[in-house]
Amino acid sequence: MTEKRYVIIGSPGITLEHLTLEQIQDIFLGKTRRLPSGQLISLVEHPEESQAKEVFYSQVLKKKPEQVRAYWAKQVFSNERKPVTTLSGDAAIKARVASSIATIGYIEDSNVDSSVKILLKP
Repeated sequence: MTEKRYVIIGSPGITLEHLTLEQIQDIFLGKTRRLPSGQLISLVEHPEESQAKEVFYSQVLKKKPEQVRAYWAKQVFSNERKPVTTLSGDAAIKARVASSIATIGYIEDSNVDSSVKILLKP
């Protein structure tokens, strides 16, 4: 069985064509809410305990899910950030990203279509 590959997708309205791994890490760890272009963004991701989230955290953020949860709990508790919106699966994430002005998420590469743009293939 081949391992699923996830890509970072963005809304068509995002003004950049791609992001670096470091930029994606900063965005998903809440270190920035803006793209390098200055555009304010929102995030969507898979629910807790999903394989997609576990793979994304491991391969892209280079952290275990519990490390990211603890980090975000601290950010939310200190009122520095709002929690990331979770949606139930690739179809819901792709639909939200496609219909938003500046939203970023991650889905399995086989589910990408022309309604979203690929910002990074880790």
